[in-house]
Amino acid sequence: MASSTAILFALVALTHCFVAIPLAAATSFNVVNRCGSSQNIIVRENAGGPSIGTSGFTLAPGASRGLNPPNLWAGNIGTGTPGLLAEFSINSNSNNDFYDVSAVDGFFIGTGMSITGSGRGLTCRAEAATCPPQNRNGNTCTSPNRDDPNSQYAQNVRASCPDAYSWSGDNTKTFATGTGGTFTITFCP
Repeated sequence: MASSTAILFALVALTHCFVAIPLAAATSFNVVNRCGSSQNIIVRENAGGPSIGTSGFTLAPGASRGLNPPNLWAGNIGTGTPGLLAEFSINSNSNNDFYDVSAVDGFFIGTGMSITGSGRGLTCRAEAATCPPQNRNGNTCTSPNRDDPNSQYAQNVRASCPDAYSWSGDNTKTFATGTGGTFTITFCP
């Protein structure tokens, strides 16, 4: 009988070991199209990391789609090159998700983007006045040099989209929040 009691105590102790392990909550994305036309959403993943399961999809006006990035996922969601990008690194450091809006390579005039969730909300409404005439081609505005913080393009982006990266080294625009919330990425907010 003593050996049965010892086995019972061992099982109870083992069970408590497994119960005490904390697990990070899952982060999710809700991608929303408030533009007046369909948007081709492109999902890019950082090389060597886990996959979110899609490289892109089309959203009709007013439509939305949920995505569930795996733990340690890093990449961006946008409407193409050089569109605005919502950049993420999920649960990459001490149960935190890092996120930002990037206009480093350019943007589509009149679209704009916002990221909302449990952390600080970010918005960039990329209007025609933001784009220097020499960088404009139809409804596309491209950065002449993504590494130049003093270009007219970078200065205009900083003035009209203060929440967005305006050049590649603009590292003051990344924000963190605890892992496990839902980020809503809205095109044409």
